[in-house]
Amino acid sequence: MFKFNQHLAVIAGAGSLPIEIINYCRSINCKFTVFSLDDGPDELYDYKFRIGQASQIIKKMHFLNVQNIVMVGQVNRPSFFDFTFDSRTISFICKAGINAFTRYSKTGDDFILRLLINEIENEGFKVIGVDKIISNLFFPTGNFSIYEPTKEELIDIRLGFYSSKELGKKDIGQAVVVNNGIVIGEEDLNGTDFLIRKFNYNQSNKHRPILIKTVKPYQDRRVDLPVIGPTTIDLCIKNGFRGIVVEAGGTIVHNKEYIIKRCNDAKMFLTSIDFKHLEHK
Repeated sequence: MFKFNQHLAVIAGAGSLPIEIINYCRSINCKFTVFSLDDGPDELYDYKFRIGQASQIIKKMHFLNVQNIVMVGQVNRPSFFDFTFDSRTISFICKAGINAFTRYSKTGDDFILRLLINEIENEGFKVIGVDKIISNLFFPTGNFSIYEPTKEELIDIRLGFYSSKELGKKDIGQAVVVNNGIVIGEEDLNGTDFLIRKFNYNQSNKHRPILIKTVKPYQDRRVDLPVIGPTTIDLCIKNGFRGIVVEAGGTIVHNKEYIIKRCNDAKMFLTSIDFKHLEHK
């Protein structure tokens, strides 16, 4: 169990979710230090570092007597040439395999992150999930917009859920795009935003796509949970999507009020489904 009086290190990647975590920690007077990655917050940080400076960061966290670590925000997997090498980084790359950091790598994020957590916890730190800090980041089961999916769209959603889970089993991605009974897109290492941008549909087309995001079957919930936020919604609206479906209790929903309002304004449905319940239907 996370204790707020223990020193917390926030490893912050890109996006607005790290800022929400940082502001929340401030509001409850939690003792914390922010280590910002290259694409992390430009101002709300104590230390900025590059991928590959593991020795410096670990040394600093030991010096500060950090007990807990939370990793939050988007981090694109670096290529081999993006690293700033030190001894710990070289050791980690050898364990993961150099091919894991090449352009055409088939090594999944979950494998890399599990290895990373193991390395961190071997140093005596405890890695915790963002949901241990803020508990209301998820939607329960239900529909959260004015518009609800039709019976035909529910068939698409069921197909998309199972397809997304199969994709997750392979440790490839967490999201799929479904349209008119066909899975027309699957997330890869390029991420969800790239997946959405691939489908520039005309808003007047009644067969507009649906985005579905689920948790990988063997997901370590401390890191890399699927996330939707303002950028996800804005991109879906821009590219003509008709709805977004997330897994209840598993997909982080950032800035809920904004997301719901934008979905209502765009006449999109926003639905959260319990996969276990879906399996028994």
